[in-house]
Amino acid sequence: MSPVSRRDFMKYSVGAAAVFGAAACGTSSTPAPSASAGGSKYPGLTQFTMADWGGSTDQAFLSAYGKPFTKATGVPMVSVALDYGKLQAQVQNSQVTWGDTDSEGWFVHAKSDLLEPLDYAAIGLTAADMVKPEFMQPNGVANYVYGWVQAYRTDTKKKHPTNWVEFFDTKNFPGTRSLYNYCYGSLELALLGDGVPYDQLYPLDVERAFRKIASIKKDLVYWNTGAQSQQFLVSGTADFVAGWNPRFGYLALTGLPVAIEWNQQMLAADYHAVPKGGKYAAASMEFIKTAMQPENQANFAELSGGLAGSVTKANDTVPDRLKPWLPTTPENLAKSVGAQNDTWWGTNFDAVNAQWTKFTAG
Repeated sequence: MSPVSRRDFMKYSVGAAAVFGAAACGTSSTPAPSASAGGSKYPGLTQFTMADWGGSTDQAFLSAYGKPFTKATGVPMVSVALDYGKLQAQVQNSQVTWGDTDSEGWFVHAKSDLLEPLDYAAIGLTAADMVKPEFMQPNGVANYVYGWVQAYRTDTKKKHPTNWVEFFDTKNFPGTRSLYNYCYGSLELALLGDGVPYDQLYPLDVERAFRKIASIKKDLVYWNTGAQSQQFLVSGTADFVAGWNPRFGYLALTGLPVAIEWNQQMLAADYHAVPKGGKYAAASMEFIKTAMQPENQANFAELSGGLAGSVTKANDTVPDRLKPWLPTTPENLAKSVGAQNDTWWGTNFDAVNAQWTKFTAG
């Protein structure tokens, strides 16, 4: 069965929102509060629509980005479910209603023809402002950053792996492993686990990655959703789980005996991307400018439960309790091998994903 891609990543529980001080989760169509009387900066634009992956991050987007945007422009913000097929249909039928999307990195590269070029002069950004310069692309700029890490329980006598080679070393580090049932991310971790240096990862040697994963098959279980990655760790189904840092940070911050190994974390990001052909491109650029302000990104990091800012200065103002669990905190960032190469994935995703499906079904 094909896993739910990054969508489940965004679906934090109300409990998670409470831990980080977020408001209770609402529906995906809930608008940000309207501006005070005074009219709209963009006549004819009755609302600004952002398409994202749903869950309680709707409230984080609406609060951290929507409120300041509405205050500045008089235009209320709403959020709707992101669907790449609908995005394509809007563009091809010249009926674009979305002003911004929370798109995956590979999509920004693979489908740049469906996206507006970003006006960075209007947005007010340079590559030097970003956590990683590659997070700034012609048709998209990183919205937030997360890390591929490994997590383990602290209430066990089992020796935990401290890098990806050790994660795949079941002889010296016995225990059940868990990987995401998805090619995007898992293949890189397998190659790092086979001793491939990060600067030699791409183009990915897909068959070598499959062989490495197959070598631990008897000690491996796959997780299909972010919630399942947490469940496997809490229940003991897996001793060591490779996955997204916010999922494990949430467990630790709720008091569970869980820790993250930050050594060799691999960074990844989702992107602000604007469907091509919309009537209000200027409003989209102003919205992205608002969203990329360090104070607004820091607010989003807290409200979303650990999705880090993509602008370096955003990390200076997040609450101290959250900093140890962010991939972009200086000490954690220093341990990163680098970021996923979404340029490569944009060209190869469909073919490699088909190979993955066949591999995991065997």
